[in-house]
Amino acid sequence: MFFKKKSVLPSITLSAGDSVIYKGYLKDLPIKEEIILQKSIQFFSDPEPCHIHRSAVALRLTEELYQKRSDPKELLRLLNEWTACPSADRFVLISSENQEIEGKA
Repeated sequence: MFFKKKSVLPSITLSAGDSVIYKGYLKDLPIKEEIILQKSIQFFSDPEPCHIHRSAVALRLTEELYQKRSDPKELLRLLNEWTACPSADRFVLISSENQEIEGKA
């Protein structure tokens, strides 16, 4: 009970050339404002989302990204489309099972 194994949060490193442009938890990826608004309308019919809707959209999008881990090219495409980071040409994702997944353009 006291030493229950904790699950590992998925983390990701995005790179462009030799530069790391993001390194952190997948759940903390910065999502573009236009994508937040677009998906808020799609999911909640809310063109002016409150903090709760914004958080729900971001959580759902990062979960969708995580579900794409078996298709690295599609995952990289969505990362570049949805995130407010400069375009990445590769990533390394550490899954909740502590598995390393790499993708390149």
